[in-house]
Formats: sequence, C-alpha cells, structure tokens
Amino acid sequence: MSGGSRGVGLEIAKALGKDGANVAILAKTTEPHPTLPGTIFTAADEIKQVGGNPLPIVCDIRFEDQVEAAVEETVSKFGGIDICINNASAIHLTDTVNTPMKRYDLMHNINVRGTFMLSQKCIPHLIKGDNPHILTLSPPLDIDRKWFGITLAYTTAKYGMSLVAHGLAEELGKHNVASNCLWPRTSLDTAAVRNVIGAELVKGSRKPSIYADAAYAVLKRDSSTCTGNFFLDQDVLEEEGVSDFDQYSIDPEATLVSDFFVEIDPSCVDDVIAGCVSQLGEQTGNVGRNAALAAGLPETVPGTTVDRQCGSSQQALHFAAQGIIAGSYEVAIACGVEMMSRVPMGSTFSYEGPEGASTAFGPKMYDRYPGLVPQGISAEMMAEKWNLDRNELDEISYSSHQRALNAWENGYFKKQILEVPEALHKDEGVREETTKEILSQLKPAFKPDGVITAGNSSQISDGAAALLLVSEDILNKFNLEPIAKIRSMAVVGTDPVLMLSGPIPATRKALDQAKLKPEDINLAEINEAFSSVVGAWRKEFPEINYENVNANGGSIAIGHPLGATGARLMTNLIHEMKRNKLKYGLQAICEGGGTANATIVELV
Repeated sequence: MSGGSRGVGLEIAKALGKDGANVAILAKTTEPHPTLPGTIFTAADEIKQVGGNPLPIVCDIRFEDQVEAAVEETVSKFGGIDICINNASAIHLTDTVNTPMKRYDLMHNINVRGTFMLSQKCIPHLIKGDNPHILTLSPPLDIDRKWFGITLAYTTAKYGMSLVAHGLAEELGKHNVASNCLWPRTSLDTAAVRNVIGAELVKGSRKPSIYADAAYAVLKRDSSTCTGNFFLDQDVLEEEGVSDFDQYSIDPEATLVSDFFVEIDPSCVDDVIAGCVSQLGEQTGNVGRNAALAAGLPETVPGTTVDRQCGSSQQALHFAAQGIIAGSYEVAIACGVEMMSRVPMGSTFSYEGPEGASTAFGPKMYDRYPGLVPQGISAEMMAEKWNLDRNELDEISYSSHQRALNAWENGYFKKQILEVPEALHKDEGVREETTKEILSQLKPAFKPDGVITAGNSSQISDGAAALLLVSEDILNKFNLEPIAKIRSMAVVGTDPVLMLSGPIPATRKALDQAKLKPEDINLAEINEAFSSVVGAWRKEFPEINYENVNANGGSIAIGHPLGATGARLMTNLIHEMKRNKLKYGLQAICEGGGTANATIVELV
C-alpha cells in the first residue's frame, strides 16, 4: 500500500491486519507532520497490535527506483503480492490561477504517476497471486464541468488515478487481476479532512472505519468477476447487508457532508413521468421517454406521458409521489411540456360529428351532457355564478402582470429558470405596458356581452418544467437537502359543463387529507386559466390572504403551456416558500372535462 501511515490508509491496513495479513506500507513519513500525526513506524505498531504482520518501507512514491526497491523488498519478505492499494495522494484545493506549478507537479506525480508506477511494478507478482486485486482510492469519473471548475489541478490528479485504474481493469482482465476504485460517499473524519473543511463540518463526517470496511469487502470479492467498478463505500456495505450506518457517524444528529465528486447516479431514476396535452406531431410517440433520452439519461431509465389536461404535470407529480409512497420508486422525475406555437391547442380534436360537434365525447356523453361548451364559455359561467364583474376580473389580470414584473426585477425567478443561450433569458409574456385602462378596452372573447377577454385569460405559450422527487432513504443515502415534502394530494371530478370550478373542492379535499385549515396555508398557486377561476376560488377561501395567492404572477402574465404548467407552478411555489420561510403551500389547477388536482407541500 502506498501511504498508510495515517488516515484511511492506516484504517484499511488495520482491517486487513485483523485477518493476519502481511501488510507493506510505503511512505516517506519517518517523522510526524506538523499538522498530520503518525509515521510509518507508528502505523506498523498499530497494524501489529490488531494481529497483522507489518513491513514499513521508507519510499517516495514519485521515484521509480524507490518503488521498484519497495516491491522487491515486499516480495522478498512475504513471498509475493496479492493486493496493491493505491492510497498515496496529495491535495491542494485552489483554482487554476492560484495553483503554484510546484503544487500541480506534486499532485500529479504522487496521485497519477504514483498509482501508475506502483501498479506497474506489482503486476508481474499480482498475476501469480491469490485472488489478486488492485484497489485505487479515487473517485468515480464524472466529466461534469463543475468538478473541474472549482479545483482543476486536484480534480485532474484524482481523475488521473481513476483513469489508470479503469484502464488496468481492461488490460488485466485476461489475467483475472481485478482493478477497482473506491471512494467515500461522505466526508471522513481524518486529520487531513479536518484541515480542509474545519472541525465544525467534521460533525457531518463519518469515521474512516466505514471506508476500511468497504475496502475489505471489495478485496474479498472474486477478482475474476469484480473488476472495473467505481465503488462508493456506503453502496458496498449495503450490498453486504449493512443497514446501520449510525455506527459510523461522528454525530448521528448532524447532516452528513457529501464528499467531493459524489452525486446521484442518473441510472437511479426509476421513472420519468411527463405531462403533455396535445400529443400530436413533435409531442407524440411518448414525449416523456424521448425527452429523457435526449437529455442524456441512461437507456435503462423509462419514461411515460400522461394527459390530465391543464393539470397534466401536476398529475405527473402525484403519480411520481404515489410510486415512491408505494415503494415502487425511490427516485422519479415529474415534468411537463407544451409547445403551443408548434402543436396548436385543440389540434388533437376532430370536429367531424353531427353539426360539427367534436368526436372526442361520443353520443352517450352528449346525451348526458347536451350543454357541453368550450372552456371560454365555462369561464363566463364561472363569472356569472360567483358574481364576478369585469373590473374585478381585469384587476386579477393586472395584478398578475405587476407581480410577475416585480418578481423578475427582484430576481425571484433566477434560481428557477434555465436560460436558452442567445435566445431566451426570461418569460416573454409579461407585459410591462399593461394598464387597467388597456385591459378595460379589450372586447369580450367568447360572448358579445361577456366579461372574459384575451387580457384576463391565460396566454398561449411554449414551456417545460421538471421536478425531482426522492424517498427519505435516498435523501439520507445521498445527503440531499430537500426544499419541501408533499403533505397531501387530491384529485376531484366536477360538472364537465361548468368545468373550471374543480380547484374549490380539490382544495377542500387536500386540506382535509392534510388535516389543515385554510388559514394554515401561507402561500398558494391557483392556476390563472381564466381570471374567473381565481376570482371564484378566492371568494370560497377568504381566510387565505390574496396577497399570498399567485404572489409572483400567474398564467395570465407568465403563460400557460398546458402540459408544463403544473410543474412550473410547483417550482415557483416551493422556491417562494423557501425564500420567505413559509411552512405550507397549496397548488390547484382546473382541468378540461371537469377535473382538478390540488397539492399541499410543507417546507423542510
């Protein structure tokens, strides 16, 4: 083993020593470091105390003659080599400009050159060994730029170790010599780590024994089949049947700190559920699955597309959450899309029935509901039933634009938006020039004497949004910090003629399920399909302050890309809850055909 005089290297050596192993440790630490305790001689004493047979060798892993001599001494002493552990590593966490070339050379010579050279000199002996393994303590390869952009020199040095190990797996497979990498999922409490992250953050670290136990488990596996892997310590131990990880915690109550280079493997996603209403043309053929593959997710990740009209991606959220609650999923993506400029609204409908009626409903539906009308007329019916006049409806529209403008000006949407470079940087529907006077001059859109206009209706828009949902086990495993958790989910059916009143009973149902009262809701997103939908809803729930309803504007200002709206509203809801430290949020959407979804979330 290179290194091994302290830290994780010593812990691994001691784990092997408990089995009576012969352990040669190669390091130049004959004297204690000012801030890092231990020498190869004190390490040898500790290995001997647990039952091992140590061989401390003074060796600078950067120099070929010293490495050759160390390997020869090991073979002479023990008769061969069965395991080579590349542990020696230098660390210097700075950006490119602030990295002295001396530090760069040190990291690459120890980390990459040292790994290559020690492995190279051991190979002739490993080929003749018993269940031979090369284990390199380096991270899984991930070319995401963020790992390079912070500490480029260190990242390339550690990835260099992983590349050597990966190449050796291919090269030595024919000799049944295993080559694997092992990395901690969380930070480990070592003197070196304390120097980097500080004593306070170490509370969120684990004991080095978790790394040692995982290394021991890997080295016991069949070298002819267990090769070419990038292992994480917790995953290895879970495969070995370990479930109690508190035994490794420094402070079981502290939030665990993830180690460098560790993220969720995208193959962990159990399903992608996408909402889309007009599944025609570019949106046909299961756009959810196609989008997942286009985004680069592994082929093993499935995807499906659902249509609950305007609430499609909110229903996708419900399906994803229900799958997790049922135990079928652990990680799921709920998303939605609608490109209404390219696949026009209503393009999936046929109007070849009697007197030009839509064939979507069929004769029995028309027999039961002879008064079926388009949504615009339903919006007029909503206004009439709840006594909403034109001024009130235009006021809701004006407020939507003003609130959206305020949100953009103050940067509230910045963390929610993925810009399209050189094309799109913000929502295009928000109108700074909108005034109450302009709105009042617009003609009714659906009835000559009506109150619903283009100005107080939602906009035809293109858009997409996505949410990541995980189980509590995944939160703990990957040390994730959630924004919110789902308290209740409701879906209701209502009169398909009036059609748009569903958010009212859906809200009541969601509140009942969560055992909450209307006044408990701190923030709400009620989809502004038409201003009469919001106007009716707020008359039914006066306990909820309207200043906290669609606080950053709604679909009238921002737009209503049908299949995406549910996910977009939820994205805004939870971010706004987090920004203002609000406990409970509610979202409700009316849907074509007389259904509605409602969701209550709680800030974590």
